[in-house]
Amino acid sequence: IQAFVRGRRVMRGFEEKRRAVVKIQARARTRACRKHYVTALKEFKEQAKLENQVKALQAKLEAQERALKERAAATTTTVEISAAPMASSPSSPKERSESAEPPLEILEALQALANENAKLRMELEDVRQQNADLKQENKELKGQSAKSAWLMWSTKGSKDEAHHREHKDKRQSNISPRKADQEIRRERLRAEAV
Repeated sequence: IQAFVRGRRVMRGFEEKRRAVVKIQARARTRACRKHYVTALKEFKEQAKLENQVKALQAKLEAQERALKERAAATTTTVEISAAPMASSPSSPKERSESAEPPLEILEALQALANENAKLRMELEDVRQQNADLKQENKELKGQSAKSAWLMWSTKGSKDEAHHREHKDKRQSNISPRKADQEIRRERLRAEAV
């Protein structure tokens, strides 16, 4: 009966620890995935914003092209009706193709947006590279701090061993423990003073 009860206690403890480990792992994974999701969402929103601006400019360009075509069509119908040549209507094929081109302002705006988009992408890559470099440096510094902590711990252990040897030597020389401690303190003070 006692073995059964002990076994149940151990199993309960094991299950509690296992559940705790699973929760910790789940939270760590959630945190990592959330960071990745947030950065991806920001990038997506920026990209969508730029795409919307480009679409708006393209729609504006198309509307202006339609307006130019309507004006050109209205001009040709006026020319046919009046049968007199108008000074404002394009007479040569070259002039007609120039009038069908989109306005220079829209083309410049599209080019400016494309340049800004390329610039932002390059900045994003630079920031990502800096982030990766900083993460690597952080890992290296953590490794160095772990090494220094281990070194301090190992030297502390050797100091403790020396202290125990001093006590052992004093005890073996048939001196009372109180006097041995006093002598050790005096020796340390002398050593520190020098």
